[in-house]
Amino acid sequence: MWLGRVKKEGNIKLMPPNGTPLIPGRGSNQPVTIIPETVPSKGQKVYLSTTVNIRDMAPFIPPHQNQYITGDRLGSLKSGTKIVILDLQTHIDSSDLNYIMVWASVWTQEVLTPP
Repeated sequence: MWLGRVKKEGNIKLMPPNGTPLIPGRGSNQPVTIIPETVPSKGQKVYLSTTVNIRDMAPFIPPHQNQYITGDRLGSLKSGTKIVILDLQTHIDSSDLNYIMVWASVWTQEVLTPP
């Protein structure tokens, strides 16, 4: 799921340090989705600040392409849901190379709302 993005500054390569503030993506459909609004660590418990889509695989960028591909939508989780961060993935924002997009694989006890 999408968490937010961070400004690529200083020595940040691809994985920003835990605690780095997250900022919204471009456009109103990419808000920061967790509370606290910082890059979490693996195993950290956080809460959703908005309804999010859950997909069947992490996004990836195919070779020789500039846009990432997301998996099929499995359903959604509502604002306020408690989740556990299992893994983090990052990608350079192809629409603005000054930013790194942050995604996560998550676990929750909640049932997904069907698509």
